[in-house]
Amino acid sequence: MAADPFGQNGDSEKAAKVIVEVINKEDPPKMILLGEGAADLGIKILREEIREITKWKDLGEAVGFEKQ
Repeated sequence: MAADPFGQNGDSEKAAKVIVEVINKEDPPKMILLGEGAADLGIKILREEIREITKWKDLGEAVGFEKQ
């Protein structure tokens, strides 16, 4: 369990401690990415998602009823 299929090594005890710490926070995050580089990868993916949503925003909003 020390390594995942993507070749990233991680300490499961440290991960468990972080998870417990996070869930005991007064304002816990909706998401926490664990492991070296995980946050950077998450940010990259979310930026790509934002670009995609923005690109198609007008078309997606075109399905509304006509305003009178």
